[in-house]
Amino acid sequence: MTGQFLIVPGVLLVFANVALGEGTYQRTRNGKTLVWNNHPKPVDEATWSGTRDQEGYARGLGTLTWYKKQSLFARLTLYARYFGNMDEGKFNGPVTVHSRRKTFHAIFAGGV
Repeated sequence: MTGQFLIVPGVLLVFANVALGEGTYQRTRNGKTLVWNNHPKPVDEATWSGTRDQEGYARGLGTLTWYKKQSLFARLTLYARYFGNMDEGKFNGPVTVHSRRKTFHAIFAGGV
């Protein structure tokens, strides 16, 4: 019975971090690579075209493509493509974003 009480606060802490927008690592669709998701939602899916390090984090130049679903049973739709340099699964440096027929340029530091 004590073990159940120890798990629940830990789970609540994880959900609190997500609710505060602190983000989390998430596996890509093929399950091989970890990438940072600043605003995770249960229906988010991603692919990574670059390499990964020994721990499985996205590394180096590549394209991170985000897909979303309107519901758990809906088809995936393209949300955005990010091209840039990853370090430990987070973008670092200049990044080009293509979303909804628009192109944006940003500079990321530690995934933000």
